[in-house]
Amino acid sequence: MKNRDKLIKKIEINAKLSQVWETVTDPKNVKKYLFEIDKVSKWKTNSQIPFPIEESHSGSFLEIETDKTLKFSSSLGLDGLVSIVTYQFSHSNENTILKVTQEGFENEEKRKNTENNWEIILNRIKEMAIANNV
Repeated sequence: MKNRDKLIKKIEINAKLSQVWETVTDPKNVKKYLFEIDKVSKWKTNSQIPFPIEESHSGSFLEIETDKTLKFSSSLGLDGLVSIVTYQFSHSNENTILKVTQEGFENEEKRKNTENNWEIILNRIKEMAIANNV
């Protein structure tokens, strides 16, 4: 796998792991941190993800392990390129580490744009988790 095909981002959040998980998976929060997903009705393996931006955008949950792992696929367009996104949750003292890995990019430009988007998304998740961790 070429380096441009994989992106890893991490953020440390001053909140309980269960609270960060809840922030990420609560359907009312998803639209607040993830640009294109309006609602997720079923957080179950093999259930479809409703991407409202284009009819050709599809995806599904591949793995869900509460408080540990959330993995899904995302395919945009007719080229058939599938991107795999994995969220991994872990403890670090009293904090939570949220690690996001995304694999499968068309080119380096797409990878860089996605990297910038993940910075925004992870910071939104952090802000929301801290605000809800009271």
